[in-house]
Amino acid sequence: RIAIQSRDETVPRFLQRNLSARQFRLCVAETFEKTVAALEKEGADILIFDPEVEGDSAALAVEVLKKIQPDLKIILLSGHPSPSDAAVIEKGIFYYMPKPVGPPLVEIILAAGRRSTG
Repeated sequence: RIAIQSRDETVPRFLQRNLSARQFRLCVAETFEKTVAALEKEGADILIFDPEVEGDSAALAVEVLKKIQPDLKIILLSGHPSPSDAAVIEKGIFYYMPKPVGPPLVEIILAAGRRSTG
């Protein structure tokens, strides 16, 4: 299961097109509150996290998400690298990737999925 916290509709669309044949289930949350609710209800193996959704509080958001699910693999997608991205990275993310998304994101997700299951 992959959770996506992003306001950018291109990310979920891209992942649906490229992961549908691989049996991944996607859960899209536009807000932090919806992301927390999804993790608490069903959990996820991987979270695609756009720090722009949370702004300056992105590092705190990641800290909270890791408390809910410590083994969650977070892939940080950043359109505009900023000093706050460094604070998020320090919280223990799985991978940092600049936007726009493309085939490398699929490979990172598949690698994270392999680490989740084995």
